[in-house]
Amino acid sequence: MKYYIIKPNSSKVSTELMDGIKSIDTSATFVKTIEECNIAVLQKGWTNSKIAVAEMQRAIKELKLPCREGYFYTDRVKAHLN
Repeated sequence: MKYYIIKPNSSKVSTELMDGIKSIDTSATFVKTIEECNIAVLQKGWTNSKIAVAEMQRAIKELKLPCREGYFYTDRVKAHLN
């Protein structure tokens, strides 16, 4: 599976997030453009960036990609309830 990480421009890609993804999907590869990926992952802080929010909206609306919050991959003990 090919992953693209949506993050704030001021942030680097979280190695913890990448490690979390690799622990679930051992064949995971990370791509540099959203057009190349099968799934987009939202890195912590993405909501604070207009560009990241626009990328997420484009991923869902135009590219029809599934988007997942990063905590699915990094926080495997706590339950998150909405």
